[in-house]
This record gives sequence, structure tokens and C-alpha cells, in this order.
Amino acid sequence: MRKLYLYRWLRHHHWRFLRQFLKLRASPHSIALGAAIGVFIGLTPTVGLQMIMGVIIASFVGANRIAAALPAWITNPVTIVPIYSFNYWIGTLFVGGPKVAEFQKVLHEIKLASENGGFGQAARELFNLGMEMFLPLWIGCVLVGLVCAIPTYPLIRRAVILFREKLVHKRAARHSRVRKILIKKSEQEANGYTVSEEIIEGEEPDDSEETNKVEFIEKVNH
Repeated sequence: MRKLYLYRWLRHHHWRFLRQFLKLRASPHSIALGAAIGVFIGLTPTVGLQMIMGVIIASFVGANRIAAALPAWITNPVTIVPIYSFNYWIGTLFVGGPKVAEFQKVLHEIKLASENGGFGQAARELFNLGMEMFLPLWIGCVLVGLVCAIPTYPLIRRAVILFREKLVHKRAARHSRVRKILIKKSEQEANGYTVSEEIIEGEEPDDSEETNKVEFIEKVNH
């Protein structure tokens, strides 16, 4: 039961996070490029500066700035220890360094610093790491960031395109239902019947559909 609740929570919040990208008003390319930039920077040890860096880089390459800023929250007080620990471990495979357990102790201190002094304090603590930890952390973060950012572009771009196509189909179906209502209304009025609000095939639209229907009818009448 607990696993099912966790799965539903993750699915709900991941969908809400994804919708932030899908609802942006920009080209699919711009949104996807911004998301890829944000994912890469979000995985680097630049806590406190990630959002600013994402916006600046996105501005230079013509990517969507909001899409680049959103993934900055990949690393937060909850995820900073597991993400940076994994990235550090990847880095030690290339340049060596102290054990991951020692690095995790330092990360927990940095996490406490971020909770007490904000991300600015956490950033200072990260930059004060000794070179024996700082170098493998950066190498691991860059490698993991590239591995995650490269597929982000085609995935987000495709998701934006599919989302917009779905919206177009929904609007077309809604307008089709309104046309049917108008046609049936005109036929009944031609036969001398008094027409009330009527929905085709027993469908009961929600408030938004009713509003759209009225707006569409007013446009047709004018």
C-alpha cells in the first residue's frame, strides 16, 4: 500500500512538473533546448547559481529561459546528497579520491548549511571543498549531466509536439459538438419547436465547455 501511494505521488508530481514545460508559449525546439540546458546545469555543483546560469546560457543560445530555469530544482535539500554522491562516485572512477562515505559526511554538513543559511551558504561550502573531492565531483557531475541532458532535448521536444496536437484535436472535437448543437437548434426552430439548452448524445460538458460553446455561438451569430 505504501509503495502504491509513493508511485501515485511520484506520477502526479512528475506530471505536474512536465506540464510546466508543455504549457510554455515557445517553439518546441526552444523549450526542449532550454530544458536540456537546465538539466545539465541542475546536476552540476553550482547550488544557488543554477537558475541564474540557466537563464544566462539560454539567452545566449536562443533557448526558452523559463524552461532552462525550471530544472534548477533537480538539486534541492532533499536530493542533494544522493545526486552528488552518485556523481562523485562516477568521478572517482576516473581521477580517484576519498571514499564516498567520507564525501557523504561533508554533503550532510552542506545540506545543514543550506537549511540554515540558504543555498548561498551551501554554494560556498561546495566551493570550499578540497581539490581531492572537488575535482571528482565536477567530473562526475559533467558526465552525468551530459548523459541526462542529451536525451532530454528529443524527449521534451516530442512531448511538446504531442501535447499541442492533442489540444488541437480536443478543440476540433469541441467545435464539432457545438456545430451539431447549432444545426439541430436551427432545424427545430424551423419546425416551430421551442428550443432549450440541449446537448447532443446525452453529453454534459463542464463549465469550460459551456463557456466555449456560448462564445462560439456568439461568434457565429455575429
